Amino acid sequence: MRNNEKPALQEMNFNIGAKVFCFDEKCGTLDKVVFDSKTEEVTDLIIRKGLLLKTDKIVPIESVLGAGEDAVYLSVDEGELQQFPDYEEVELRVNQFETMSYEDQLWKLNSYGLYHQEPIIPSTKEYVHQGVAPGSAIIERDTPVVNLEGEIGTVDHVLIGQKSHELTHVVVDRGLINPAVVIPKSLITEVDQAGILVDAKEETLEMLTSYIRRDDNVLLADFQNALSELAPLIDGVDFNVSGGVIRLTGVVPDVGIKRRVEAAARSIEGVLDVENVLNTDTGIRARVISALDLDPQTEVAVIHVESKLGVITLSGQVDEENILRYAEQIASQQTGVLKVENQLEIGPDRDAPLFQFRQIPSTKGN
Repeated sequence: MRNNEKPALQEMNFNIGAKVFCFDEKCGTLDKVVFDSKTEEVTDLIIRKGLLLKTDKIVPIESVLGAGEDAVYLSVDEGELQQFPDYEEVELRVNQFETMSYEDQLWKLNSYGLYHQEPIIPSTKEYVHQGVAPGSAIIERDTPVVNLEGEIGTVDHVLIGQKSHELTHVVVDRGLINPAVVIPKSLITEVDQAGILVDAKEETLEMLTSYIRRDDNVLLADFQNALSELAPLIDGVDFNVSGGVIRLTGVVPDVGIKRRVEAAARSIEGVLDVENVLNTDTGIRARVISALDLDPQTEVAVIHVESKLGVITLSGQVDEENILRYAEQIASQQTGVLKVENQLEIGPDRDAPLFQFRQIPSTKGN
């Protein structure tokens, strides 16, 4: 069981209001997250102006190195940040004159009857987000999150895929009485300018993970304690915690242990999500056996395969040295294999003469 100090998470946690760093220097504050309404992918971040920024800036998501609970890290320096487009939110009053008849505008009924008045031109407030693509969804703190029954809360922060940039989770603030909840992508049906629509009734919300902000080091310590009962079955597990997300890598004996490790992580209060990319010895062994069975060089070789924490042991007796070498090469190329211990021996059995001139299909060009 090992704790990796440098996180390599597949999710970025955009906590709106978090500090933004240009390398090691603070250069602003995360104010808004811009989504493509059709794909639900993040396209840009809006960085609020501060001491180094005279105007709010629109930063493309490709310029983000990573994001955690308290900070967003950019791959640009202050000078490069200044070159990004300016962002401005402009208030407009939209004329709704066409929604009223001419007579309704000229006459008004009061307690004494009708009287003439000057034309009424009603209007509503709308906001134009200058600098971002038309139709984009601008998500900020307090953006409404609704279901078919009405508003259930407001956005606290969002999680997106490190590579895909797709929305994976939304943390929803439900006020003083109800705890904040973590809503997964599977329950999110729409993200647009009006807010976020989810397919979750109140009973579903009560079953979701509650969000309680806790320091990553505290989460790490709790997780290590939770894993103690599984030792030594988890000697091959690596993990790290960043922004409330636990990432699991390494190798465990089987899928049952893989499931128990993830369950232990999800049981920790304050954990937002768990990225479980653990390999299993049973899975690794199966991949190696399948590859040996499918390769024409080894398909009729009697080879025994064992896996322990990703270390493959090949044993048995093969007809010639070429088969021995091919078997090791094939095994080493399979996902999850860390090392191959080749204990195969060369020793033709009684059937070997019958395979001496066996035609082996060419693998050239495959």
